[in-house]
Amino acid sequence: MTAGQVFNRALTLLGYVTDSHNDGLKSRAIAAINAAYVDVCRAQMCEFEPIRTMADKLCVDEKIAADVLVYGVAMFIAQSEGDAENQAVFCDLYNRKRASLSTRDTVKDVIFGG
Repeated sequence: MTAGQVFNRALTLLGYVTDSHNDGLKSRAIAAINAAYVDVCRAQMCEFEPIRTMADKLCVDEKIAADVLVYGVAMFIAQSEGDAENQAVFCDLYNRKRASLSTRDTVKDVIFGG
């Protein structure tokens, strides 16, 4: 998934669909994407390489980009717009989804003191 695809999906979730509204956001888009992207990379324990253009491809799994990263981008965009209501909603969603990334599916046997 590209940075532009994540950005467009976040705008749709926020309901920011008019072009006049989006023009101002495009100048802040890369910063908002990188802010959420670094969080997701840390949770996934993958190396973070900041995006530089909207055409850059993200190194996280496409499902994670669509299910988690988009909500973080929406949160940061709403925050930059002073949209407190949407920011609060997407902050809660993003934090819950991001927290689910750090859970492990397997359990290791560990013997302490041995």
